[in-house]
Amino acid sequence: MIKKYICLFLYFIPMLTFAARGVNIKIYFEGIRRDTVFLQAFSEDGQWKNAKVSTPAKNCEILYDNKSISPGFYCLSGKYFDPVFFIISDDKSQDFEVIIKKDTRTPDKTVITYIRSEENTANQRYIEQMDSLDAVAKSSRMALQQLYAIPARVDTAKITAILQVAQEIDSRKRQIRETVIAAYPRTLLSSLVRMSEEMPAPPENCYHDKTAMEQHIATHFFDYMPWEDSRIYATPVFYNKMLHFISLLHQFSPEQGALFLQNTLSFLHDYPTSYMQVCLFLNKKMGPPGYPMWHERACIIVLKDMLLHASLTEKEKKYYTDMLHLLDQNHPGSTVPDIPLLLSTGDTSSLKNIKANYMLLYLQHPECHSCISVKEKMLANTYLTQMIDSNKIQVLTLYFENDRSVWERFVAEAPAHFLHAWDYQEKIEKEHLFDTRAIPVIFLLDKDKKIIVKDLQDNELESILRFSIDGIEAD
Repeated sequence: MIKKYICLFLYFIPMLTFAARGVNIKIYFEGIRRDTVFLQAFSEDGQWKNAKVSTPAKNCEILYDNKSISPGFYCLSGKYFDPVFFIISDDKSQDFEVIIKKDTRTPDKTVITYIRSEENTANQRYIEQMDSLDAVAKSSRMALQQLYAIPARVDTAKITAILQVAQEIDSRKRQIRETVIAAYPRTLLSSLVRMSEEMPAPPENCYHDKTAMEQHIATHFFDYMPWEDSRIYATPVFYNKMLHFISLLHQFSPEQGALFLQNTLSFLHDYPTSYMQVCLFLNKKMGPPGYPMWHERACIIVLKDMLLHASLTEKEKKYYTDMLHLLDQNHPGSTVPDIPLLLSTGDTSSLKNIKANYMLLYLQHPECHSCISVKEKMLANTYLTQMIDSNKIQVLTLYFENDRSVWERFVAEAPAHFLHAWDYQEKIEKEHLFDTRAIPVIFLLDKDKKIIVKDLQDNELESILRFSIDGIEAD
């Protein structure tokens, strides 16, 4: 992936306008319909953001500015040509040209040429070399698979020859990377090439031992990360590397994942800028509950470490302390806080006084679209209905905001199959008793209101109920 991104970077460099000393980038079209060019910058939150629009000249489009454009990853886009990606390493004056022309050998593709942009030209050459080696490697892998497809006729000599080719390709890739890094020191290109270096191959025992494999990955995952270079944050390469990091935290055992994360944070204490960038990225991507990459345990580790080691203002300390409080409570095995409730019948009660063998506590807002959707799925779930009818479980919907009119409208048409209550004293909101940043929030409780499952998702509802309730009763 990094090769493709770097290639794109090279395409767009000519269109940038840089720093206080300005930018003057001319874009020429050959064999392609001339088009207005939009310059977009890759942001640290993973989005492409519009930066500038070209101005037409006699025979080209010009991107000009006398203001600063930050080093990073950029894209040139238009209606009649494929996106062109490129990198900018510094805020010095940028004065170069980009030629976009049709590939005579492959008409649906374009050829990019850079004039007076040595770094992007080098990047283009680097990508072409890597693509060529990858094509040979792919062919070798296919040949190897074909040989192994017939175990009784395995040709050992051919396998040895293919493996030798693979080793030669790896060696050649390493030489190319080292050459680029040495030729363009202190550039963003150099840092991106370093990041593309693959981890060392795991020892043979790792393929039979999950713990050993996790330890190997955790030890070497960031081996080639240029933490000292803050320019990498605004690149897809860094963004995707961090997403991969989060996915590994989900895949690892809880113990190994926690150790991997804590060791990474501890290492980054010596790189304060990168430390804060990583912490902010993880906090944003792993929470709140309901997010695709939600990881409560990892978020708690990050917040605790930040409060101990990050340079924070008093306002930031309070914010992260409050966030930690929301997360680091109501864990499985603990008892949910008792709350005075107004029931849909008009009676008052409290959470602990509602008797049920098991309970689904459903924190919601009656007019929240996600809450309505999940509630409808729960009503349509025949297994849950059977559990309710047999008195094995109760569903309690809990409205926790302070608008009585919303509560009264909800009660007028609330499904009779569930119990309904309102936190009319606003204890949840005032005392931060639950994390309600993303609703609905669902807890599975036992008869003593102890938490069995926290942040239960609607798509896992039935399987969790079968495992947690039927499994417990079977025991």
